[in-house]
Amino acid sequence: MYGFIEKIRKKPRGKQESFAFFSAFTITLFIFFIWLITLVTDLGGQGVQNTASPIKVFTNQIKSVFNSTHVYEADSLNEAEN
Repeated sequence: MYGFIEKIRKKPRGKQESFAFFSAFTITLFIFFIWLITLVTDLGGQGVQNTASPIKVFTNQIKSVFNSTHVYEADSLNEAEN
């Protein structure tokens, strides 16, 4: 492998950049195809399930944080009065 890298280093700058671009493109294409195959396999015949939208999930989480904080403040006030 080290010898191959040295061989590329001896090439002109334009050839080095072309090789780097081609290598990055090939690796990206390979990852894309793996992702596509797993996506098709995961969805194979199941159909889309009804799930909450990401915005709805986020707002519910924010509401739960503020509700728990509100309960904590109310408990603190009750303890301070007693």
